[in-house]
Parts: sequence; structure tokens; C-alpha cells
Amino acid sequence: MNWHLTISLLFLWLLTNNPTATFATNIDSLQNVLITAHDSVKLKLYSELSEIYYNLDIQKAIEYDSLGLLLAQKNSAIQEEGIYLNNLGSDYYGISHFSQSHFYFSNAKLIFTELNDTTFLVKTLNNLGLIYQVLGFYKLSADYFAEAIHLKRMVGDTGSLITTLNNIAVLYDKVGLHQEGMTFLEEAKKLSELFGDSTLTSLTYQDLGLLSLSLNQYTLSIQHAEMALVMLPVNRINDQCAIYTSLALAYQKMNNLAMASRYFQRAIALFPDGVNDYEKANTLLHYATFLNTNGNYDGALEVALEVLNLAYNHDLAEIKVTLYKLLAGIYQQKGDYKKALKFLLEANLLSDSIHNKNLTSSLMLISLNEKVVQSRYDQQQLENQNLLQSQQITYSQKLLNVMITAFLVLLVLLLIILYYMIRKRKDNTTLQQLNTKLSESEEKYKAVVEQSPEIMLIHQNGKLLFANQHFYTILGYSPEELTLRSLYDLILPEEKEKIVQMARDRMDGKLPPGSYEIKAFNKDKKLLYFDMSFSRITYNNQPAILGIGNDITDRKENLETIKKLTAAIEQSPNMILITNMKGLIEYVNPAFSLITGYTSEEVLGRNPRILSSGKVNIHIYRELWETILSGKIWRGELLNKKKNGELYWESLVISPILNEKNAISHFVTIMEDISKRKTFENALHEREEALHQANVTKDKFFSIIAHDLKNPFNAILGFSSLLTAEYDNLSDTEKRSYIENISMAANTTYRLLENLLEWSRTQTGKIKFAPSTFDLNGIINETMNLHQTQASKKGIKLISEVPFNTFVNADKNMIKTVMRNLFSNAVKFSASGEVRITAKNKEGFVEVCITDTGVGIPAEGLDKLFKLDEQYLAEGTEHEKGTGLGLILSKEFIDKHGGRIWVKSKRNTGSRFYFTLPALEQNN
Repeated sequence: MNWHLTISLLFLWLLTNNPTATFATNIDSLQNVLITAHDSVKLKLYSELSEIYYNLDIQKAIEYDSLGLLLAQKNSAIQEEGIYLNNLGSDYYGISHFSQSHFYFSNAKLIFTELNDTTFLVKTLNNLGLIYQVLGFYKLSADYFAEAIHLKRMVGDTGSLITTLNNIAVLYDKVGLHQEGMTFLEEAKKLSELFGDSTLTSLTYQDLGLLSLSLNQYTLSIQHAEMALVMLPVNRINDQCAIYTSLALAYQKMNNLAMASRYFQRAIALFPDGVNDYEKANTLLHYATFLNTNGNYDGALEVALEVLNLAYNHDLAEIKVTLYKLLAGIYQQKGDYKKALKFLLEANLLSDSIHNKNLTSSLMLISLNEKVVQSRYDQQQLENQNLLQSQQITYSQKLLNVMITAFLVLLVLLLIILYYMIRKRKDNTTLQQLNTKLSESEEKYKAVVEQSPEIMLIHQNGKLLFANQHFYTILGYSPEELTLRSLYDLILPEEKEKIVQMARDRMDGKLPPGSYEIKAFNKDKKLLYFDMSFSRITYNNQPAILGIGNDITDRKENLETIKKLTAAIEQSPNMILITNMKGLIEYVNPAFSLITGYTSEEVLGRNPRILSSGKVNIHIYRELWETILSGKIWRGELLNKKKNGELYWESLVISPILNEKNAISHFVTIMEDISKRKTFENALHEREEALHQANVTKDKFFSIIAHDLKNPFNAILGFSSLLTAEYDNLSDTEKRSYIENISMAANTTYRLLENLLEWSRTQTGKIKFAPSTFDLNGIINETMNLHQTQASKKGIKLISEVPFNTFVNADKNMIKTVMRNLFSNAVKFSASGEVRITAKNKEGFVEVCITDTGVGIPAEGLDKLFKLDEQYLAEGTEHEKGTGLGLILSKEFIDKHGGRIWVKSKRNTGSRFYFTLPALEQNN
């Protein structure tokens, strides 16, 4: 029974007996059937299960192919053995295990060659071509592809032919023969369209996209790739990843970086879905190149190192060459010339190695062809013997067969010899080309070494065998001078023994530290510092030591300077703070923590506004930022707050820090706690103010004595003298007028003396403040009675509208003085009309208002009232004099009660004097 029919019947039986079973359940059931199945059935079923699992779980596919191979070998089923070897080769190729894949494909090829099974042989030849292509054996890969194409054309296997045409086209693209590769793809495209297989058509369009990219036909490349995506089956994850990468490269060439990045990300996003390591390495290599081209060196390095790991795991030679060159470029951009040189050397060595492998592969192909011919010859011999035994051919026939066989053998041997001679001629040409390249490489390496900014030397037990020019320039010696002395003599004596011992250990094959610092003297006896890396090499067939390093003398001296500056900052008694451009703190010294109470951990990454007291005008901060952002230095004083809430004054100097591009990168702030100085300055200011007030008081006192007190006495003396001298000649009316003037002057003098006495007592602190509870009406009535006579003379009405029981808590004597002075002024500066007093409760105080209809006070005079150092003096309506002392005294008394006193007045309209006193809650 046909084995495909057997499998179909088994699936049909499973579905019929269990129609609700899932696909996985059916496979499990099929696996149970395998346990009791005959070996011939198992051989077919293992292969079918392997094919089913290839895209689901490749490890399961390997498991079934391995079981099939063992069973085929057990039953001497040669063709099935070859099939399972080929399957295992494909399995391991799918997970990028190329060495194991090559092993299985090679054994499968031998079997199919012996069986003369062209159908399976061409598949195996194609697979071997792919393996050699990945491993960098391009010539050998091309030979296998060519042989596979020839056999496929003979047997008419169109599907396999299309696959191999695509493969050899990609190979031609890799070696730079883009147009020749395009010829193969055009044929593959025509065949795939006639064949009607969408998968093969998709793969052809995919490769057309790659070659169009190589020919700089970017738009066409994108069109081919998009067509390949449309036709590609969903389970072809590796091909989908490759197409996305191809699209990314095309868009990158067109300078559409956003689209290029998007397709790279799409390709990388497929990795978890089963992309093999080779395709991962290829995609990531192109992505790292993309990042490097666009200046993202750190990102490129990270991706490139991931590719390096994949390339090492699977020995991906062709990827390694490009990768090493990329890493050399990245490290050069980052200023790590040692690593850049290392990867550049490895890239060139590996490139030469690939040329050698291609030469070796050609020789291997000759040897393999010889084995194939010998195998075919042995097979022919065996068939001839069997034919002789079974048919009993005649002697003449045997002789003829032997002659034909001998002729064929000789012909094959001649062809082999001819092929070998042609190959040898080509190999000689190849060797000449390699020698030319080797010579060019040597010149290139020499130029790199001589122009390297690093020191490079080779020595043997201290004897200098080679050094680059940079080495001689730094030390100041000529090559001839150093040839006559040991390198060890240049080393600092205290460290010489240790350095010499490590060199001896390295020469003996031991592993001392690979990198360390060396202190050595130059020709001028100046001590230099070197950071060196050493390794054991073979030089002129003798063991030697290679040293590569840098002169770090300047770095060491700078480091020493930095240490001193650091110590100065750390030990400074002033607070030092460094912020970035955003104003976030990056450093504070110990003095900052000591004074503010904040540890460095508490403030790093935070804004200095954590010190703000909230008592600084925002305009100061605005001026501060405008100054430092313009590149200037700001100096000032701020009232700040410590962690414990204590306020303190600090003097600040904030300076911008410029980077190598002369742009602001940070700000450094130097702060000094000036709280004690501020306290002293405030005390000094208060003392100066007190002294000023004392001087003003003194001046006021002398002014009153010299002028204000003198005037009333002049009136008293003048009128009393006239009255005495002319008493008998004066009429009674004149006498009364003189006596009234003397009385008025005496009263004025008395009131002045009374105010002066009370004021002097307040200045000396001798007056007692004795508040009590009383009704304001008593004092008001007493005051009004005191001024009634004077008011009546002017026709002024004294009116009180203060409610009864208007109680206040105040010093009665002080309030009498306030009332007396305010009523006196109201009467003095009024010619007629009225003086009215009112009172009302307001927010815990009694607000008293004394209103007159007098001359009023001009606007410029209002600000001078209640001030000791400024005076507003005016005469009353009957030329009464005043000193202004009454209002000053009134203000001091009201202030002692925690109240206020103020005035509202207009010229020729009158005045309203207000004051407030603490009220009692029972006031109505």
C-alpha cells in the first residue's frame, strides 16, 4: 500500500472514531499507533511527523528524524537513511547549527550519489551550497549550486531549480557580481510564475529586492520586497524578517531614516516568533550599522556586541568580517583606539582566512570528486560481477566489458588530472592575488601601527625588538639608543623587580595580570606614567611580549590637581553646591550638610528651593536666573531656611560652568552663613536709629525750650510790663484785655510744660502704663468742660455723641492727655462751627472720631503729623501758636494701647482725627 495512503487512512480512522479531537490530540494518538506499527510504516510516519513539526517545534522534528535515521540504519534502508540525514541537515540549518547541518548533508550526499538518486541528490547539493555560503566558502558554494542546477535541468525539477537559482543569485550578489546574479533571478522569476507556486515566487521577489538594492535601484527594491511580503506564507518567519531588513536598508539608502528604523524594529520584533540565529545576526548587524551611521555609537555598540555573541556561537565568518570592521569604526568614534585597532586587525586576518578557505575548498572539491568517481567505479565493478554470476556471459563479453570499464576509468582519470591542472593554474593565480593582498595588508597594518596614537612595542626579556614611532617620540630616544640598553632600565627602580617578574611569568606561559600601570623615565629623566596591556606572541618564530598602551602622565597630573581641588572643596568652611541646567542639585560639600541639616542623599536630584524661606521677593530670583543664564556671575544675600525650620542669612556667589563647547553645563554656588553678621548689623542699625531718634528728641526739646516755651513768656512779660507801667492810664477794657492775654499765655505755657513733662517721661521710660476699665464719657465731659470757655468765645459748639457705657480698657491719664490735645487743636483751628466727638465698636476696639469745621490741613502736611523729625506748624484762627508735640505724644500713648491714630482732612473743610482703644465685650 502507498505510504501516503496509509497515513491518510490512519488520520481518517482517528477522526472517525473521535470527531471532536483536536489536531494535537490526533498527533498524540498517531504517536501511540507508532508503538505497535511495523518498521516499514514507522519509517514513513517518522518523516511525515518531522515535516509536520518542522514549523511548529523544530526540536520535535529533530527527535523524529533521529528516530527515523536509527530505524533506517537498523533495517539497512539506504534511501530512507539518506532522506533522514537530509532532513536532519535541514533541521539543524533551521536553528543555525551549521557544523552539524554540514555533517548530515555531506553523509546524505554520499548515499544519494551511490544510489544515483538524482531527485534527492540535487536537494542535498543545494543545501550544501547554502551551508558553504553561510560559512564563507563562496567558491565551494558556487560549485555545489552549479552542479545542482545542472542535475535539476536534466530531471526537469522546476521547483527545486527555482530555489537553487535564487540561492546562486544571492551568492553572486555577495561577491559583487550583481548583474550576473540578476540574470539567474530573471530566469527564476519566469519559472516561478509558470510553476504557479506563491512561496517560490515570493522568495524570488525577495531576492530581486536584495539585488536591486545592491544596484542602487532603491524604489524598485522596495517594490520587489513589498510584493514578496504579499505573497509570503505566514509561517515563513525567517523570510519575513529578511524582507523587513531589506526594506529598512532601502529606506536607509533613500535617507528616509524614520521608515528605516520602523522596518528594523519590525524585523527585530519577529525574533521571539522563531527567527533563527543566522537571520538574527544578519538583521542586527545591519541595524547596528544604521545606528552607527546616525551617530548613536552607544546603541550601535550594544547591538554589535549582541551580533558578536551570535557570530561566535555559530562561526559566521562572512558576518564576522563586516562586524569586526563595524566595531573598529565604533570604537574609533568613541576614542578607544586600542580596541579599534584590535578589531581592524581581526577583520583583515579573517578576510584573508576566507580567501584561504575558498582555496582550500577548491582542493577539497577535487578530493571529493575523486572519491565519488571511485565510488561509482566500485559500484560498476560490483554490478559487472553480479551480471557475470547471474547470466554466465561469455569470455569475449567479459573481456569487452573489462576493456570498456578500463577505458572509462582511464578517461575519468585523465579528466581528473586535467581538472587538477586547470585548478592548479587557477590556484597559482589565486595565490599570487593573495600574496599581493597580503603585501597590501602588511603595508596597511604598518601604516596603522605607525600612525596609532598608542604606544606599541615588542620585546624579549627587556630587549626591544620593535616599537612604533609614537613610543620613541614620547621617551625621546632614537631606535639606535634603545637597541643598546634594556627596557627594564627605564622603569622606576622601586617597581622594576615586580615588572620584570611579571614579564618572565608571561614568557613561561603563566597568566600574570594583562594590564597594569608602569612608571618609567624618559631621556630627560622625567617620570612618565603608562597604562599598558601585555600579551605573549610569536615574533620571528620566537616567543616575545607585545605591549600596547597610552601615556597617562597628563591624566595622572590632572588627577592629582583634581584631588587637591576636591580636598579644598570638601574641607571648605563655606557651603558649595553644584546644579545642572535644570537647577537640580548634583553635588553638595560637607559644610552644606553641617549648616543646613540636609544630608547629600536628601538633596541630590532636588531643587535648591527646598531652602527657600518664602520671605524673599520673587523679583530677586528672576534677576538671579537672568544673570547666570546670560553667563554672568550673580552675587547677593538671601534669607533661607534650614531643615529644622530655623531661618538664616547667607551670602551667595553663583557662577556658570562652561563645557568644552563653551556652553553652560552646570552652575556652582558658594554660600557663606552670615546670620551672625546680619544680627550684628541689625543691632548696629537699631542703635543708629535709636541714636538718631535721641538726636531728634534732643533737637525737638531744645527747639521747644528755645522757641515754643519762650514765646508765651514774652507775651506774659510784655503785657505785664505794659500793665504795670501804664496801669493808671489804661481803661478798664484795656486792662481786662492785657490780663486775658497774660492768662492765655500762661495757660498755653502750662499746657506746653505739661505735654513736655509727659513726653520727657515717655522718652526716659519713667511713665507708668496702668490700664483700667472706664467709661469714655467721663473723660470726654471733663475735656469738653476744660475747653468750653475758649470754644464759647469763638462761637464753637462742643457736641458728644458717644453712647453711655462705652467702656474701654486703657490708661486713664494717657487718654485724658490724648483727648485734651485733640480737643485743644480742634478748637484752636476752628473760627466757628462745631467740634463733634463720636465713638463706635469695631472688631474688638472702640473707634473714637473728633471732627471739627476748622481750616483743615493741606495734603503735604498730613504726612508730617505724628513724626518727631518732621514738623507741620500752623497758627490757630486767633494766631494761637503750636509745637506739634501734642500729636506726637498722643500717638505714643495710643501705640502703647495697641491702637491706631490717623487723620482725614481737607483744606478749608475741616479735619477728622481717629484713634482706637481696646473695647470690652459688654459695650452696647
